[in-house]
Amino acid sequence: MRYIVCIFALILGLQASAQNDVGKTDDFGRIRITGYVAPASEMNSSVATYLERKIDIIITNYGMGSGTYNERFVMAATVEIEEKEIVSTAPAKIAYKLNVNFFIGDGYDGKIFTSTSISAKGVGDTETKAYKSALKNIKASNPEFRAFIDEGKSKIIQYYNTQCDFILKDAETMAARKEFNLASAILFSVPDVCKDCYDKAMDMSVEVYKEQINYECKQYLAKAKAEWNAGQNLEAAEEAGYYLTRIDPNSECYSEAEAFVTQMGKKVKELNDREWDFKLKQHDDNVDIMHAAINAYETAVKHDLASQRQEANREYSKEVDNWGK
Repeated sequence: MRYIVCIFALILGLQASAQNDVGKTDDFGRIRITGYVAPASEMNSSVATYLERKIDIIITNYGMGSGTYNERFVMAATVEIEEKEIVSTAPAKIAYKLNVNFFIGDGYDGKIFTSTSISAKGVGDTETKAYKSALKNIKASNPEFRAFIDEGKSKIIQYYNTQCDFILKDAETMAARKEFNLASAILFSVPDVCKDCYDKAMDMSVEVYKEQINYECKQYLAKAKAEWNAGQNLEAAEEAGYYLTRIDPNSECYSEAEAFVTQMGKKVKELNDREWDFKLKQHDDNVDIMHAAINAYETAVKHDLASQRQEANREYSKEVDNWGK
């Protein structure tokens, strides 16, 4: 839950931003940002989802949309009710004046880079409809967003130019703790505009990937042997195969896994007079180690962080009132 917790720290503004020179303006487009809405008791999950979609439109409009939930940098928002009025109409309507506070910052470290606040008014038959009416009036084309986003991108580059050694050390520490997915997430979050740091991060990501698949290979092989030794029959072989199929062909113990599969296959044939139809993952000579590391990151890290965010949203939904339905 580290990512979610640090987003809350970002909203609270617990840390100051770093300082340094920025790169070329043309390089800004390479940085990707993900939208996020901080849970609040004043709005229900329907309104929170609506605001999150609004943020996605804004960041996409400025060429920053990531399409994923786990990018390091986030554009987050909180909402404050400045005024609430019951309009004497038939039927009565609710009018809101909102202050919507937008932040760009680091979702891992909780560091705010820049912020802006935009007022919006809306009227609706219910509180939910009034909320959405106000949020609808916040336009992605608002010129305030251009300056806000450009400053955020500048601060992101400044951050990497000054904090690279600490970022790499953090990833190294995560890998030493066997938290490989977090280590990879940290390394792959470095934008290529920060070339020196990016190159170092990519080199380290390969080493982290190797450590991960070697560690996992030993774990899966040990579990497979335990399953096989418990029965030493076709059923036990199938149970062992569940773990063996997870072994990466680039791992150091892959050849040992191959020998173990051969051993089980011979025993199964002796007992059942049939071949055991099982295959380990095969090497792909067309995929280099870097591509393999990236694929592992996309399938594991992104899934993990998306699940964490979905979990946080589920908890939030349980806590808010269901008014406006």
